[in-house]
Amino acid sequence: MQDLHSLEISDQMQPLFFHTSSLEISGNRTTVHDTTHDLLWQRNPPPALTIPEAELYIEKCNNDHGSTTSCWRLPTTSELLSLLRPGGQTLLSKCFPQEIKWLWSSDSYGKLNGCYLDCEMGVVGNMDRSCRNHVLAVASL
Repeated sequence: MQDLHSLEISDQMQPLFFHTSSLEISGNRTTVHDTTHDLLWQRNPPPALTIPEAELYIEKCNNDHGSTTSCWRLPTTSELLSLLRPGGQTLLSKCFPQEIKWLWSSDSYGKLNGCYLDCEMGVVGNMDRSCRNHVLAVASL
């Protein structure tokens, strides 16, 4: 896992500040374009997945010839933090389904744990790779 300061999170694993990102839902409503960071996000995640299942899901998305891109990947913790907004029952931007509670990151914490973002508490944590969290695939544009 990266250094806490490079992730812009406190010793309590919470964001030091909320990012200013310009998020635009696509016309077909399946993706969200972050024009500030030039990222494309899948808008509607599959049911919660383990890390191995998430990796297979990303591979499937990249092999989908009807997809917007073939460069989908799991987001970094820093990229996930850019989606948080202050207030509400969830801190996740309103561009995404509000039932999302936890999101997997591509970052790992040792051999057995993956990093995740708790969208209700705005906390970065780690848990066993066999636990189930949502996945928002992202692509750099």
